[in-house]
Amino acid sequence: MWIDQAGQQVAPPLSGSEAFVTAVLGGVLWESAALAALGGVYLISRHLLDKHRARLWERALARLRGDATAP
Repeated sequence: MWIDQAGQQVAPPLSGSEAFVTAVLGGVLWESAALAALGGVYLISRHLLDKHRARLWERALARLRGDATAP
């Protein structure tokens, strides 16, 4: 039985294998979260750049056609 400084019963400390598994799973979860965040930033950036590029193409095509209402 394990007790703390106040004399209350507490759970036993992690064994070596439990600590190893906890560390590995924690690392995998953090890496997955970081990759998901970076992937989201990449996709959002790509979408915004594609929209901007499409607007530039539309302006250029409108100028070539001679549209007076070209932005």
